[in-house]
Amino acid sequence: MTLAERFAYYTHGLTFERIPDQVIHEAKRRIIDAVACGLGAVREEPLAQARRAAARLAPSGLATLLGTGQRTSPDLAAFVNGYAVRYLDYNDTYLSREALHARASRSVGH
Repeated sequence: MTLAERFAYYTHGLTFERIPDQVIHEAKRRIIDAVACGLGAVREEPLAQARRAAARLAPSGLATLLGTGQRTSPDLAAFVNGYAVRYLDYNDTYLSREALHARASRSVGH
């Protein structure tokens, strides 16, 4: 069985009741952190530029940009919203054995 198949099999059989309380708590913390970072970045100029680009490329769609009423395509919303979430994120909740975020540690030769 491939890793993707194992993952699909596991998630298909997973129910909310089987998820440990600590896992649910930590997932909520990550979601709150991401949304807070994204909302905090909404007024930053690089995000305004990304929203303008999305408006030019897909002026309407099914997905909403975080902190705005602007709608665009799902792929552009994922890009802009992902950018917003990461813009102010100082990786303060990254869980790893390494001190640095995975991207940062690769860029410094680890």
